[in-house]
Amino acid sequence: MIRVMLRRALSLSVLFLFLAALAATAQVRLVRNGEQVDVTINGTPFTSLHFGSDYAKPFLYPIRSVNGTALTRGFPLEIVPGEDKSDPHQRGLWIGHGDVNGVDFWTEGDGKGRIVLRTLGRLVGGAEAGSLTAEFEWRDATGRPLVEEVRTMTFTQVVSENLIDIESTLRPAGAEKIVFGDTKNGTFAVRLSNALSERTEKCPNCPGHMTNSEGGRGEKEIWGKHANWVDLSGEVEGQRWGVAMFDHPANHAHPAAWHARAYGLIAANPFGAREFSPGAAGGMAIQPGSSLTFRYRVVVHSGDAIAARISQQYLKWVVRPLAGLAPQQSFAGH
Repeated sequence: MIRVMLRRALSLSVLFLFLAALAATAQVRLVRNGEQVDVTINGTPFTSLHFGSDYAKPFLYPIRSVNGTALTRGFPLEIVPGEDKSDPHQRGLWIGHGDVNGVDFWTEGDGKGRIVLRTLGRLVGGAEAGSLTAEFEWRDATGRPLVEEVRTMTFTQVVSENLIDIESTLRPAGAEKIVFGDTKNGTFAVRLSNALSERTEKCPNCPGHMTNSEGGRGEKEIWGKHANWVDLSGEVEGQRWGVAMFDHPANHAHPAAWHARAYGLIAANPFGAREFSPGAAGGMAIQPGSSLTFRYRVVVHSGDAIAARISQQYLKWVVRPLAGLAPQQSFAGH
């Protein structure tokens, strides 16, 4: 009996060592490919940062689960039969706002603003996390810079989840203050696929389910409400997946109000108030020489918010932020 137990213990030890070796060789890789940076984890594509001149603002697309299933809407980059084709400015995961000194950085077209890459920093890969830091300029329709932004993005995989941590620092580009206006169209956002969208008249077969940290369920209980996080989950190719967005307690106006729509939009908006709560006042000015930093996390998980323990994950993130998060970098030339 003792020999049998020893053999079993030895077999388990070998198994654990094998699994540990696999974990140790897991790699996050970031590779520039023209006007985009491709991110892979353990050899499986996760997402790509697109910053080409064809686009009015940079974005991450697609956002994939650990097995490579795309969870973001394909349109307008890919045409998927039956998919909603409204709001072509909503691509993947992005940062933008509908009123910055009167300039629209949310929708796109003539007279609207553009967020342009100025500097792409070193791409850092590793066995636990990968990251990049980029500097952007928010320019008005004439090309005049209004805002300078340093954005750090860190990519990690933890068992059955892919994580994105984003830190964004905003400051005036010149001697003029910048005012983020009180509008619902903002600010840190993702547009998800029909499979994660809730049932609406436009999408009667959409199976998605939206929840938030306050126990809200569905758009009517979540849109415009303040919460630590919002989650959308649904069934894709026979398996349930979800995407949660976290708002950090150190952020301005935390907990954020959420511009969250049943059709698959989740957006943390720290500046909007009037359209969410009649009589309330939002917006914020940043004076020259000052800056404002935001921190967010995106969790791409299996199951729904309960199965993925999103509430517990949020608390853990707040108490002990991701160790691999790259430090904030200063603005070039300043």
